[in-house]
Amino acid sequence: MNVSTMLVLLVVAAIAGFSIRSLVKSKKSGKGCAGCSGGCSHCSDQNSECSK
Repeated sequence: MNVSTMLVLLVVAAIAGFSIRSLVKSKKSGKGCAGCSGGCSHCSDQNSECSK
């Protein structure tokens, strides 16, 4: 592998790492479907209540 290939690989790995870190942090803080932000299928029903 040459230097430019390694550089691109490192940049892609860093972006993937930050994306995964962001997903884990948002899940831990209660955001996303597990925290019921209103985007889940059971939340689309007008009669169901979601805890935010």
